[in-house]
Amino acid sequence: MEIVCQVIGAPGPRVGIPRALIGPLAAMLDLAAKVAGRPLPMNGDQMRLSAEFVYFDSGKAVRELGLPQTPFREMVERTYRWYKEFKYLA
Repeated sequence: MEIVCQVIGAPGPRVGIPRALIGPLAAMLDLAAKVAGRPLPMNGDQMRLSAEFVYFDSGKAVRELGLPQTPFREMVERTYRWYKEFKYLA
């Protein structure tokens, strides 16, 4: 999150949400979207996923396929530029 905030020029998160609150807050987000009648910037599933530890190991793809690796920050920068170029972001 810190790298994404640095790239887009936004302040980083000030506080974390305790894991025990993720489920109830996600349910509230889902309810708020229903009441609003439109999608919100974040939905409950995204919030639930944020509480999970997700790890990917590309070692096998690198060894067997020679898959090139791009540093995370560089990929965030490229992705942000693409979103801006195609006007997905203001």
